[in-house]
Amino acid sequence: MWPNGLVFANLELYANELVRMVGLLGVAHVGIGSDLNGIRRTIMPGYAQFAALEGALGSRGLGAKDIAAVLGGNYVRVLREALK
Repeated sequence: MWPNGLVFANLELYANELVRMVGLLGVAHVGIGSDLNGIRRTIMPGYAQFAALEGALGSRGLGAKDIAAVLGGNYVRVLREALK
């Protein structure tokens, strides 16, 4: 999910939706859109905001492994499989 400011008014709402998607789809199928350079209106203008998002996900009950998966681990896993 991209951190699109047109869809999510702030980082807290974005974190809520990520956690909701984890509950619906399972953690292995949720990840953030990390190509921030193409988004004109974003709630995460740079990669420095990943730390705040990590904290927001943790405060909503996601564990360290799940947070790592959502914040890039799932992307790396899928990319590795695609490159085989």
